[in-house]
Amino acid sequence: MKRLDKFIFAVLIGVITVTAGLSGFAPVNAAPKSKQNFTMPREAFGYLITNAAKLSPAQVEQGLWELQRLWDKTQKKYQSQLESKKIQRKLGKYRFRDLVQFRNISDTEVLQLLTNIRADGFRLINGQGKVNLKIDYSVINPKVTRYAPKPVRTYFKIIARSNPQTICVNGTLKVTPNALAARIVQAERFLKENPEFVKKAEVEGVYKQCLSFYLLGSAKTPAFKGNKLNENFLKSYREAATKYQTDSFGKLVADYLNLLKQSNYRKTKQITEFVKSKSS
Repeated sequence: MKRLDKFIFAVLIGVITVTAGLSGFAPVNAAPKSKQNFTMPREAFGYLITNAAKLSPAQVEQGLWELQRLWDKTQKKYQSQLESKKIQRKLGKYRFRDLVQFRNISDTEVLQLLTNIRADGFRLINGQGKVNLKIDYSVINPKVTRYAPKPVRTYFKIIARSNPQTICVNGTLKVTPNALAARIVQAERFLKENPEFVKKAEVEGVYKQCLSFYLLGSAKTPAFKGNKLNENFLKSYREAATKYQTDSFGKLVADYLNLLKQSNYRKTKQITEFVKSKSS
């Protein structure tokens, strides 16, 4: 058995062993426990994947919030390890593509770290010469989230699709302006329908970042090229102002178009101040 296979096999056995012995969630007919016993994301989503269909929507929701807490905590730990000078030197010997694909990696310490990162539901992203992490929500969407209450399902869909790390990679937008507009409206409608949602701040953050990308573009995909508005962005603004005219976003874009017309479709101080006032 190859070294990589041994590592992955060992991790999977560990997940199965831990998951089988967990009692983090009570049976459907019992009251949910207030405190879970999970210590790693792989334990939480492993249990949820196996048992979500047997749990109540409230219990699934509880488990998903615990998983998100573990993801946030563990991501910081792994990111710190990746940024250590020792690991940085070792990572520098490999192409990013090889690190992502677990290919041609001879260093056992690096291989073990990458295996653990993958097992806990993270993906590597290339952050301008720096290896970063993002949560891979596909491990729970929709196989677990479909058993949660509708607002929770929608929340995880928004976070997975509209996360800035997914939309913009190394300064380049990975979605079209029209796709960005659709995601902005989805977040806006969610906030309107769920004003007291427990993760409201996270959705607001996604909305504002996506709005900034939509109105100004990104470092390598700017809306204004040579200080003149790109035609693709202008076309999208005109379509959005009509398509979403009953949403606050559509009215915002209509106001933006009027301001752009006044500036002869050039990036001015008034333009940047308008975007800042709406996205910060």
